[in-house]
Amino acid sequence: MIKSIAVLSSVLCLVLADFCKEEKGIESFDPEKFKGVWYFSYRYGIKTPVSFANSCMKSDLNVTENGFEAKLEFYNNGKRKSFVVDVPLKKEGGSYFQITPKGANVQVYAVLLDTDYENYVTEYFCMFGKMAEGFIRTRSKNPSPEIIEKAKEVAKQRVPDVNTFVDLNCATSDI
Repeated sequence: MIKSIAVLSSVLCLVLADFCKEEKGIESFDPEKFKGVWYFSYRYGIKTPVSFANSCMKSDLNVTENGFEAKLEFYNNGKRKSFVVDVPLKKEGGSYFQITPKGANVQVYAVLLDTDYENYVTEYFCMFGKMAEGFIRTRSKNPSPEIIEKAKEVAKQRVPDVNTFVDLNCATSDI
């Protein structure tokens, strides 16, 4: 029994570690098409203790020489907050990014799984070499159910054991 648990744990660790590798992103990613405003509409996966996405967040992305600079707006404990992060591309031609809040030493990576650039992006964040949580971002605060279903299907196909999605209520948010 103990041996079975050890083998299962080893396999699970390999799956988790594998997910964060660069080759999981969009191969022909176009930063110019991706820039602009995105609303974090749904969260899925494992909620991390450092997560601040309990409600709608908005990101406004500007293209830089190395990737993006993102201004994030969100609520934390009822207070509206914002901060700026550098989001350098970690793989040429792909969509694997390191998220670095200004003045912080954090190892967070984002893997963009799929986007149509105009309506949705399905992404996943990795911290400390492990899966953390995923988000569906949309261009609209109130996207159509068809757009959300398309993005959810991508997450279900690409991320192990995804079945719960939390609506972050962007349609009712003032962000």
